[in-house]
Amino acid sequence: MTEVRTKQATVGAWTGIGLHLALAVVKGVFGVAAQSKALLADALHTGAHAVGSIAALYEERTGKTAATREASSSYNHRMKPVTTILLAVLLMVGSVEVALTAIKALLQGESQPPRTAALIIIVVSLLIKELWRQYRIRFVPQTEVSYASGATASNRGDLLASLIACIGIAGALAASYFGLTYLYVLDPLAALVISASVLWTGYRLLLEAALRSKPRTLHREDAHDLLETVQRIKGVISIDDLQAREEGHYVQVDVKISVNPRITIHEGHEIAKTVKQVLMKRFIHITDVNVVVFPYDPGYPYKNGDVDLEDMPTLIH
Repeated sequence: MTEVRTKQATVGAWTGIGLHLALAVVKGVFGVAAQSKALLADALHTGAHAVGSIAALYEERTGKTAATREASSSYNHRMKPVTTILLAVLLMVGSVEVALTAIKALLQGESQPPRTAALIIIVVSLLIKELWRQYRIRFVPQTEVSYASGATASNRGDLLASLIACIGIAGALAASYFGLTYLYVLDPLAALVISASVLWTGYRLLLEAALRSKPRTLHREDAHDLLETVQRIKGVISIDDLQAREEGHYVQVDVKISVNPRITIHEGHEIAKTVKQVLMKRFIHITDVNVVVFPYDPGYPYKNGDVDLEDMPTLIH
């Protein structure tokens, strides 16, 4: 049942991403056609929301599915943060371009208001976003996916940006009816505020992706606990090497152990399997353990003692 709910949540998340990308394209096209800087800025903000959602989904998936990586998959794993960095840079460049255009309009004075089509598009966009938010509110509690809480907060921010754009566009249009030409600047003013939000979003995505693309090695005292645990496992004669790397909130462990060369391949495999099970049971932040088995000097006895997986303590007990 949990797997089904997770799949439903993933489908719902990708549906939301597709919806926001479509809205970004439509608002971008009409922003140019209707000469509305606020609508253009809101299109950029909606695109930033979609990119942030993709990054959140990727992080969620990485934390839950840390399977053994071959060379090609490791390359893809490194490329995903790089892709996020490139998208974040594009968002930041776009936000700066829109902001500079808005500042120029504010300094020189806006000569004309946006067209009515801009107001229609932003109102329709607000209605669609609100309907989607209400759907997510009713759907998310049934899914048990941690991505949902972040997506809900992001949706609120995107709604706020569209509301600011709507106020700026409506204010400029209303000013044209009353002959208050000096209020035409409400449209570029809204664009400037939204651009600042997009710039911050892009910077945050850039920082998170850069940190995620650089795995950190655990401190010596943390690695010592791992070494001590592996040494207690029956069948492990010595630990030739142990590397533990942090990736966000998760840890991957590569360990090389020596076993009695007189045992069978199946027995060596079982020892390696036990090492992985024990480490992942005791240290709940470990998402993957790769164990390589080597033969030790002939005749070396097994270590005394056994490990009961049920009795192994965890970090929360």
